[in-house]
Amino acid sequence: MAAMSRGRRREFNAWPGYVDVLSTLLMVVIFVLMVFVIAQVFLSRALTGSQDALAELRSELAALSDTLAMRVKEKEDLSAQLSELSATLNRVTGERDDKTQQLTVVIGDLNQASLAETAALARAQGHADRLAPLRADVSAERDVASLVELAADRFGGLDCIFNNAGVGGAFGPIGETTLEEWDFTFAVLVRGVFLGVKHASNLMRTQGRGGSIINTASVAGLAGGAGPHAYSAAKAAVINLSRAVSAELAAHRIRVNAIAPGLIKTPLAIGRREEAWDRLVQQKQPWPEPGGPQHIADTALFLASDDSRFITGQVIVVDGGLTAQGPDLFGHGAASPMLKKAGLNTGSTGVPGTVREVGQP
Repeated sequence: MAAMSRGRRREFNAWPGYVDVLSTLLMVVIFVLMVFVIAQVFLSRALTGSQDALAELRSELAALSDTLAMRVKEKEDLSAQLSELSATLNRVTGERDDKTQQLTVVIGDLNQASLAETAALARAQGHADRLAPLRADVSAERDVASLVELAADRFGGLDCIFNNAGVGGAFGPIGETTLEEWDFTFAVLVRGVFLGVKHASNLMRTQGRGGSIINTASVAGLAGGAGPHAYSAAKAAVINLSRAVSAELAAHRIRVNAIAPGLIKTPLAIGRREEAWDRLVQQKQPWPEPGGPQHIADTALFLASDDSRFITGQVIVVDGGLTAQGPDLFGHGAASPMLKKAGLNTGSTGVPGTVREVGQP
């Protein structure tokens, strides 16, 4: 019995160990369940976040697709616009060429030989019936009035006048310039322009359909250093006359503009010094190609046409960048070639010019 009693005691004493094991197992199970629940929560949140991110990504992809479609549409629209613009430019260019072919022109020149040469060139190109030449001295009012009247009588009116007659004028030190040389320079370069503007604008106002007046100025009229003093002063007068008259005539839809050529290779400019002229262009002009009469003719045609219908009172500089860097063409000190001789450059008028030596300036 004692033994039995001891056995029961051992059995009774073993229960606390089992309880500890069960408690531990229970805690482990609870911990695992807690971990599982927490994992479920985090996984659910992660999945929810992923779904939100996926939804956002899908939204961005849809927006990107719309943007790409819009860009494609814009490209197609731009292509259509460019095609339309190209067609318009071709049509306008064709219309301008047609209008150019329909132009009728009266020309005046003091030099009879030069006038005949121009008329012969027009005949050779089949334009004899659209050209009316007349010998004229632009410094004489009666001659200028006759040119304008000829345009009205022969061709039914006047839409544009290009006051382009020119001479080199007086040159040399100002102390050596004679009154006759000064007056001759201004008579051709300033009075001639004034008379052309006067008589052309009178006819244009009477016609009542507007018009275009174009005056040839020069870069020499914009600053010193680009020509002789008398020539520079005369061209400055042409520039300001053009600006002043443009305001007066605007109400009549008559546009007045000036062209300021730079180093343009013409017989008046180069004389007998073509090589020296070419060197001067290379040294002073930024643009690599030399300027030619066609550059001035193209500008005049633009100003004469409706393409420039909103342009008036302006000076269009055509000089290959000459004035952009400063037109100090001939210098201004004792070594300047402009101060070594004096006289009168009558250009291609056929009127004899004069040259004389001068002392040290």
